[in-house]
Amino acid sequence: MARRVEEIERDMAALEEAIKAIAIEFHDTYNDYLTALGQAMRQQLIVASYYLCTQVYPEAFLSLSLRERQQLQQNLQQQARLAQPQLRNLERSRPAETSRGELSQEPSQEEDFPTPTDDLAIEMLAPQDTLDTLNPNSDRDRSTSRFTFSNVPTNNPEDLARWQEAVENAMSETLLALSCQSNRLLQEVGILPKNFPEAVLEAAVRAEPSGEPVVGRPNLLKFVVQIENEPVETSNLPTLQNSPLIPIIAIHLRLSEIEFADSTVMAGRNQIRTLSARLSTLRREFQKKQRERTVAAAEAAWRACWFEE
Repeated sequence: MARRVEEIERDMAALEEAIKAIAIEFHDTYNDYLTALGQAMRQQLIVASYYLCTQVYPEAFLSLSLRERQQLQQNLQQQARLAQPQLRNLERSRPAETSRGELSQEPSQEEDFPTPTDDLAIEMLAPQDTLDTLNPNSDRDRSTSRFTFSNVPTNNPEDLARWQEAVENAMSETLLALSCQSNRLLQEVGILPKNFPEAVLEAAVRAEPSGEPVVGRPNLLKFVVQIENEPVETSNLPTLQNSPLIPIIAIHLRLSEIEFADSTVMAGRNQIRTLSARLSTLRREFQKKQRERTVAAAEAAWRACWFEE
């Protein structure tokens, strides 16, 4: 029986080595993927903004002065530039063997992005904090709600899977934040209508099922809003006849559409899928061995204290 437990322990040690190796592969793959994603995200934000200003709301764009148009373009580019390091910073360090994953609530003391460390660290921001990070004019104290997902062990497939989920969620949140901030800029200059709450735009983007993608135009969302007891200026907007509903088309950067439009990003996603499939297999094998070890240990404990009356 002791030999059986030892054999299981050896099998688990081999699995742990395989998990360490795949953790390093995840690091390298995400590093390349996030760099490519940041570049593609920036390009596709500009393409979506161009379509909105020239095809959907051309009258509103033409009503701006030359200086206002240039300022809008510069602001959109600045938001994209700010979001790029947000993505790159999601995966900054090579996995290291530690004993247990931790969630740290300690605020970062660095204003710039930290240098890589030996810990597998991800800096995450809550939704509004991400928006404020992209907004250089924000007055919010961002240091109070920042937290770090760090010290993820590389010999436990469950923790590695949670780390990957955290990276994916942070990517989606960064794209969402950039979409909302870009829509905010468009609303401030009157490309999108000003006289309905800014929160409506963010809510529509966050609740995509309530809207629909614009056919043939990636990273745009079409939805309708209803403003009660307040007239809405619709001279520059497509309207629905005899209806209080105002149709709106806004920016909504989608990870799937960015990947589809960029071959480098798609190649990175395919590599991530391959690694994810391998990790799923390792997780099942690891769980099976954990169960076998527990059963073997229980059998051994039973025999150790058993005696015939």
